[in-house]
Amino acid sequence: MSSSKKPGASWLESRANDFRHLIRDYSEHLVLAVIAALLVRMFVVSAYVARSDSMIPTIEAGDFVLGYRLPFGISMPVFSSARWGARVPRRGELVVFNCAEEKRERLCLKRVIGLPGDRLEMVNQRLKINDHFCKYSHEKAL
Repeated sequence: MSSSKKPGASWLESRANDFRHLIRDYSEHLVLAVIAALLVRMFVVSAYVARSDSMIPTIEAGDFVLGYRLPFGISMPVFSSARWGARVPRRGELVVFNCAEEKRERLCLKRVIGLPGDRLEMVNQRLKINDHFCKYSHEKAL
């Protein structure tokens, strides 16, 4: 018996195999890209939206802020409650944290002005840190 292959069938089969390999390659790369993006989002950089006007004039309500998470450590809730590789925030840095006074989960964005051991005072609407008045302007956003 002779084989009953259609003319050009081998070419068609090779094109179908090439297409399957192409789809597989693209899907593998897509899955790897999604995993990498999730890891970066979870451990390196996060996006936040300022919800209040408390940071005017530098940051206004509705502004987007990218937070670099690595300096403040990586949380490993499965292993312990501590943060691995964490350091204390420096004066002037922005920090994002859960607001304690809110019943629902809400993030607050604030600037660090005091460090552990500092003595902070407000005297005549001026900030005093460790008995030294801070130099800053009272400009308001227009």
